[in-house]
Amino acid sequence: MLKLDFLKRLGFLALTAPLAALQSPAKAGASTQSDDALVGLWEADVRAGGTSYKYIYSIGRGAYVATGSVDENFMGFKYGPTMGTYTRAGNGSYRYRERGYVFDLKGRGVGSFSSTGTFRLSADGNTFTSPGTFTQYDASSKKTSSEPYSLTARRITA
Repeated sequence: MLKLDFLKRLGFLALTAPLAALQSPAKAGASTQSDDALVGLWEADVRAGGTSYKYIYSIGRGAYVATGSVDENFMGFKYGPTMGTYTRAGNGSYRYRERGYVFDLKGRGVGSFSSTGTFRLSADGNTFTSPGTFTQYDASSKKTSSEPYSLTARRITA
């Protein structure tokens, strides 16, 4: 008798599952759109200490790679591409953390860097801004410098 009740319930679920899927595509679409709002190619102006740099962000779902005009020679160092992750914090904002490697001008690894902050997406989804903090470490992971920065990014592609 227990097996018969289970099979009846299973049949009922099989019949109603397509109906449930038809009733909620807008809700599913809205969720996906919000989760993917940052996906695309972006050009950013980064400002720190009175200086401005250009960066390109290639953002996928939950992760990104960025490289900039300052990476080849800044304060006697070269910087590798930034690898970052982000998670939605709500209200069009996303907490992020990124890391990369630091090299001397001859290409020898001398440390790493990390940046943390919050991306804030505009209402139209075509720009985001961010306050953040850049921190550099030596080869033994000792913090050598830290600097606040801000950026404004414009969508290049969706």
